[in-house]
Amino acid sequence: MEATTQLQELKIAVGTLIFVDPKVIVESKTNPRRTVKDASFGDLVASVAEQGVLQPVLVRPAGTISSGAYAGQNRYELVAGHRRVAAAREAALESVPCFVRDLDDKQALEIQVIENLQRSDLHPLEEAQGYRQLIDQHGYTPEQLADRVGKSKGYIYARLKLGALTPAAREPFLEGKVDASIALLIARLPVQFQDEATKQILAGGYEEIPQAKRPPNLEDDDSFQHAARPLTYREASRFVQRYFMLRLDRAPFDPKDLKLVPAAGACAACPKRTGNQPELFGDVKSADVCTDPDCFGKKREAAWRAWAAAEEAKGRKVLDDKEARKLFPYGDELTYDSPYIDLASPAQELQEYRKTYRGVLGKAVAAAPIAIVRDPRGGIHELIAKKDLPAVVKAAGLKVRAPSARSSGGDYAAKQARAAKIRKVKNRAMVLAVLEAAAKRDYPVDVLFPIVVESILSHSWHDVVSEVAKRRELTGRGEESIRKAIAAEPEKTRPRLQRELLFELLATRGCPGSYSTELAGTELRAAAKAFGLDLSKVAARALAEASKKKAPAKKKAKRG
Repeated sequence: MEATTQLQELKIAVGTLIFVDPKVIVESKTNPRRTVKDASFGDLVASVAEQGVLQPVLVRPAGTISSGAYAGQNRYELVAGHRRVAAAREAALESVPCFVRDLDDKQALEIQVIENLQRSDLHPLEEAQGYRQLIDQHGYTPEQLADRVGKSKGYIYARLKLGALTPAAREPFLEGKVDASIALLIARLPVQFQDEATKQILAGGYEEIPQAKRPPNLEDDDSFQHAARPLTYREASRFVQRYFMLRLDRAPFDPKDLKLVPAAGACAACPKRTGNQPELFGDVKSADVCTDPDCFGKKREAAWRAWAAAEEAKGRKVLDDKEARKLFPYGDELTYDSPYIDLASPAQELQEYRKTYRGVLGKAVAAAPIAIVRDPRGGIHELIAKKDLPAVVKAAGLKVRAPSARSSGGDYAAKQARAAKIRKVKNRAMVLAVLEAAAKRDYPVDVLFPIVVESILSHSWHDVVSEVAKRRELTGRGEESIRKAIAAEPEKTRPRLQRELLFELLATRGCPGSYSTELAGTELRAAAKAFGLDLSKVAARALAEASKKKAPAKKKAKRG
């Protein structure tokens, strides 16, 4: 039955003020407001119990009650004034003042949304739900809503986006642990990353993000300043952009390629590019940021397959992902002792630090034996084996200032490998000497040890952390394995382990690289000085012992 007909049958004029028993008023299913009994509700109940409901509520006819104690009486649906009616019921009032209006569903919902906007305690999620109902059920556009409620188009889009929050992301938002601006940063992310982002923001960005729980970013920037508290909006914005968004300017594919993934088209016109959603991504400086990691991943795979096929057709070797993980264990850079050089990296082996190998070698690269590989982050690299480098250098007609195959030392790569082994023997001996000296002294355990160890662990090079984990025979990824070892250590002996790790990390950080002319770095020299050690003697003794171990093997080889 239409509302107008009901009003005529009830003989109630539109806009009439009547007094109605709260028990015959039913809640509106369309009302976006769900939070009624908040912290101030008790005060409202006390006021209503003393003075009654002073401001009438708005209702519309909802038929007649067919059974029960109120059978035959008119039923009314509550349009606006939910907290007042709830307080009246709590205070056991027998009647509340009501304005009765002839409203259809669209009009009722519109009034509810607009009326709720005037409430300071309306939660943004409730507001978002009201906007969504008007769009889905009554055909409003965001632009029409903006005009109707007196808000900007960007405001409406932002509120609607909050509806995309996962249950785990909604919970701290509803509890007041994050505000609407931070919740929007999370809501803009794909659902598979929202829970992890929420966890990190509440934890101050401290916890390491598993690669499986974030997009495959091409840049792993560890310069983010963590906080011992939930992140502020500005911090959260930087954190989310750094770890959960995909930069198209560094994508391992051509964003302009229309045919790479035909169903997706080019990135420039994609609605999931930040530049095409200015209402939602006004805080992101770059317009070329992808917010769809699934599509990004498909394009990355397609680009890699196309390039790999083309390179194989040229007779070049394409390395598989297993080999790639060995060559690039820490991201997108080869390790210093890798058997390959990257053509796009600085030509350090040729002592041309401001030019890449490709730039130095020029046309000679075309005839070189090149291997193609994709690193774990998706970057594609052209590699040349170090053993082949002297021949390529010679073909390029270069006079190299670095030691080469023509020098008295023989093959350049082999010479560098020998230098690396010698350096490794020295480094190991010096670190162990520091550890042995530290173990002989009983230093008091300080409360700063856990903090200092964590700081050094988080800010050390991957090679340093991995070397410590390997020396201690820990399984798993470097940082994670050390943290697990600390957590598994009994509480009574844990401070001692942390003290040992502190010395070990610092000493290992002080180990110079293969190309360094220094005996030891700052930390290692400082540790040696504190314990009265002569590192030059330690290194010399280690080399002598290593030579003795190798001597029998060489003699045996000559007899054969």
